[in-house]
Amino acid sequence: MRMRWTVGMGVVLIAVAAACSTGTGREDTPVSTDSTAGRPTTTLVVSAPPPDDTTSTRPIDPEPQFVTFADGAFFGRVVRVDFDPKWAIFPADVAVTPGAVSETTVGPAMLHFEDGRELGVPAGTLGGNACVELLRREDWEAITGLESPTLEQVRMYGAPYDCFLYGALRSDGTVAWFDVAEYLAGEPTATLLRRPVGVASGLVLVEGGLGLSVSGDVEVLCSPVDTIEEWVAEVEEVATRTIVEIDVASGQISTLSCYFEF
Repeated sequence: MRMRWTVGMGVVLIAVAAACSTGTGREDTPVSTDSTAGRPTTTLVVSAPPPDDTTSTRPIDPEPQFVTFADGAFFGRVVRVDFDPKWAIFPADVAVTPGAVSETTVGPAMLHFEDGRELGVPAGTLGGNACVELLRREDWEAITGLESPTLEQVRMYGAPYDCFLYGALRSDGTVAWFDVAEYLAGEPTATLLRRPVGVASGLVLVEGGLGLSVSGDVEVLCSPVDTIEEWVAEVEEVATRTIVEIDVASGQISTLSCYFEF
């Protein structure tokens, strides 16, 4: 059975500074999402509250600052990590952490991605180690409490998934922060740890200042809504319980699913 983290983000990172649409009453701006041959085109309708609506609880920053995976951010599978001798996690008593979402820091190290990219992680970078590639062999006993643990035992003690990361970059090209997504090798999607906070400029905004584009054949599993248009219309009600999955190849949102609140 796959485990889901209790905190929830997306893919295409272009440094973008955009303001939400405003107007008198409700303003709807249809934005066609990207589509590929053979895929249906989905229209994402972005709705913003009137500018003088001081009582609205709609989770949209009036001047959102966000990036997309096209520029200023990154995502992908890490296949090797070169640890600097000074590698450390803070707080020091944390054994396994999912990343910046937990406000822990790691580094320094060099990340090697499946597509050949290499990204440096400076000391004190907001990040985590909740995947086997980011666990040093010498840490296995401390993590499991076992003597000479096997790889499978390490996976059972907090690092059960393969290493798929997403995050943002500094101006010098090094990693500013990252989270470890839920991912199993060979699967078409990765589950982000950050949840949506609203919609703006044709993108779904998630915690951490990320703007995500939506796949043309996105699947919406958020009863009672079952289309992206309905999800957007009800975003105020469903955003905090929505889990975001992205396509591991394109970084677009491929699935929006919701858990039930009791």
